[in-house]
Amino acid sequence: MGSWISEALGQTALIGQHLFLAALLFVVTLVISFVISLAILVRLPPDYFAVGSVHNFPKSRRGMLFWVGVVLRNVLCVVLVILGLVLSLPGLPGQGLLTCIAGILLLDFPGKRALLLKLFRRPLLMRTINRLRGKFSRPPLLIN
Repeated sequence: MGSWISEALGQTALIGQHLFLAALLFVVTLVISFVISLAILVRLPPDYFAVGSVHNFPKSRRGMLFWVGVVLRNVLCVVLVILGLVLSLPGLPGQGLLTCIAGILLLDFPGKRALLLKLFRRPLLMRTINRLRGKFSRPPLLIN
C-alpha cells in the first residue's frame, strides 16, 4: 500500500521539477493577486466608504443585460472564493487568502458594506492603503 510513496520519493528529479513548478505558480499567483488588489484599491472613489455614500447604477441601465452581468459576476466571485479556499489548504501553491478576499469584495450579498467598513476601519490597514493610493496620485479613502 505504501509502495507508491517510496516510488515517488525515489524519483528526486521529478520531485525537484514539481517543486520548481509549484514555486513558480506561487510567485505568479502572488503577483497577480497583488496587482488585482492594488488596481481595485486605487480605482475606488475616495468617498466609497463614507456614510451616506451609496454607489448604485442608474435605473436606466437595469435591463436584462445588466442582470445577466450581475449574475455572471457573482458566479465568478463564488468561483474565486471557492478557489481561494482550496488554495488555502496546506501543500497547494497560491495565495488562497487574497483570492478569497478578492472574491468576497466583488460579491454582492447583504451586509457586505458593514463587513467592509469593519475591515477598512483598522488604522494600520488604512494607512497602508492611503499610502499606496498616494503613490498613484489618488486622494485618501474617507471612512466615517
